Amino acid sequence: MKKIRALVLTSLFLFAPGIFVSAEDPSGGGFSLGLGIGIGVQNFPNPAYTGLGDEPKFYTFQTLMLAPELVLGKFAVGLDFKLNYRFTAGASGDRFEVREEDWVVGDFQEFLDVYLPKIQYIRYGRKGDPIFAKLGTIEDATLGNGFIMAGYSNALYLPETRIFGLSLDIDGALFDFPYLGFESFAANLARFDVFGARVFTRPLAGTGLPLLSRMQVGGTVAMDRDPRYFAERYDNFPPALLPPSDASVLIYGADFRLPLLAGDLLSLAFFGDGVVQKEGSGAMTGLGGRLAGFVRYGAQMRFMQDNFIPTYFGASYDLFRPDQYLVYDGTVEKKGGIGWFASLGFEALADKIVFTTSASGPLGAIEGNYFSWQALFEVKEGVVPGFFFDL
Repeated sequence: MKKIRALVLTSLFLFAPGIFVSAEDPSGGGFSLGLGIGIGVQNFPNPAYTGLGDEPKFYTFQTLMLAPELVLGKFAVGLDFKLNYRFTAGASGDRFEVREEDWVVGDFQEFLDVYLPKIQYIRYGRKGDPIFAKLGTIEDATLGNGFIMAGYSNALYLPETRIFGLSLDIDGALFDFPYLGFESFAANLARFDVFGARVFTRPLAGTGLPLLSRMQVGGTVAMDRDPRYFAERYDNFPPALLPPSDASVLIYGADFRLPLLAGDLLSLAFFGDGVVQKEGSGAMTGLGGRLAGFVRYGAQMRFMQDNFIPTYFGASYDLFRPDQYLVYDGTVEKKGGIGWFASLGFEALADKIVFTTSASGPLGAIEGNYFSWQALFEVKEGVVPGFFFDL
């Protein structure tokens, strides 16, 4: 019954009723101000619970959520304040209490863990602009062609845990120097565990040749300094299978990208990667682009040695960190071979509604390698008043 009650209360919180009030600049200057309000209930584990006495396993708190949002041109800020409170605290059960763990901190590390996530996001520009910066919740971090990191999300443990990350891209074209640029990402600025960067050059930028002047050649490095982090804190992962306390993941590679078509209705690029992991290497070549400006498509051929994991930092990485580390470290064997990958999706309303689907599999029979398919549908905050979700 306690498990059922916890599930029901958590569901009520996730789908709590809410309102979103906004005011836009009537002059059309690109300014808008909004406020999301939500109410609900949430269960929190009792740290003093032993199972031997009468103390409850969970404490139930009412929740009031305030989510103000400010947009001014390319600059946007979203905040996330949750007040968890109850009127049934104390020995007599009639004392008002605010959950202290949400606000009271003991040291600087706890300050970062508690207060940075109250900033939902700070954003300037969008991915692909000459300058793009986003801090806070990031659901779709990608570096280069995505053979190392693609669609990585630091939001998988919402709503109970909000992580404050950073994406920062700068293209030298912004300073009339189109030869160099970089992309970077850090999943959690409080702990700096998963992070990566890509530096690229356009070696033919000064030639003026159509399409060839936009060819990119780049190099990427990505790392996870603590592959056991979430498993220790949130998951019932067998302790014997957890990575060592000093475990880390380091992946690096080189890539290229050559535009073949660059129209508004249809774009197409030819690209490729070579990637090195601890126990295996891999390579990929493919084609991809956009149709009508909002439909994304792509196809790849993949060449993988044993124990190589393509797109190691993917959309669900935080859920499977220890499992992937066992393959990365060679503890669990994964056969290599030649495989394929295909994707299709669309984005609408300034990327606030996103649908992607992808499939992959081996060419021929490869032991332990099977056909796989996944899809993501996401409605981000600001589309439906007080409501956002992903499936």
